[in-house]
Amino acid sequence: EMLPIGTELSIKVSQDMVYMVHIAGYIDVEDSLPAGGMAPVIYLTDATKKSIGGESSVFKIGIMCLTSQDDEVLTELKSIMPTGGARIESKAAWEEKLTNNMSIFYVALGGLSIFLLFNSILNFINTMYSSLQERSAEFRTLSNVGMTERQIKVMLRQEGTIYTIIIASLVTLIACLGDKLLFSGISGVAPYAEFHFPIIQLLGMVGLVGIICMGVPGIMYKKMKL
Repeated sequence: EMLPIGTELSIKVSQDMVYMVHIAGYIDVEDSLPAGGMAPVIYLTDATKKSIGGESSVFKIGIMCLTSQDDEVLTELKSIMPTGGARIESKAAWEEKLTNNMSIFYVALGGLSIFLLFNSILNFINTMYSSLQERSAEFRTLSNVGMTERQIKVMLRQEGTIYTIIIASLVTLIACLGDKLLFSGISGVAPYAEFHFPIIQLLGMVGLVGIICMGVPGIMYKKMKL
């Protein structure tokens, strides 16, 4: 979009030479070599390179291979390359580095999440207990007009279901936005990274929230009755 076909682009070949080229098309991302964080890559035809003239120096060589052969190719390259003067990187090495960094990230965020979850559960229990105490007169009135204890517990469970729906909706929304932003940052470092939404973890969290929200009010009410 920034450089439509037909755009004239100036390339600084040397200190005193600027060459003009025309954008004639694009190469599909799947068929191109990764830029590795560099600026957008410009592919020149052989005719264009000859017309520019002068000697060129190799800055980077990219080798595309099957994922299963990545380690084999990397080992072979290291065995034939002279020591010093060149740096060899591979997708497998980047994946291993990313995995190690993500493990630290998961441990740190996992610990923080558990702490926040535990703190939230305690706050919910305290809030619910205080709320039930304030509603004790309401419960006595309901009992006097014929509402059974079982019906009161069902009512509290229904209120807990509403809490569950509200919390689950907020958690899902935050998870979607947060994961998308997080993956955007990771994909900038590792373009080959794949996004997998943590659906199992999300369902487990919603289930835990549902058990707490629907179970705690009934337990608190029973303790008040005792």
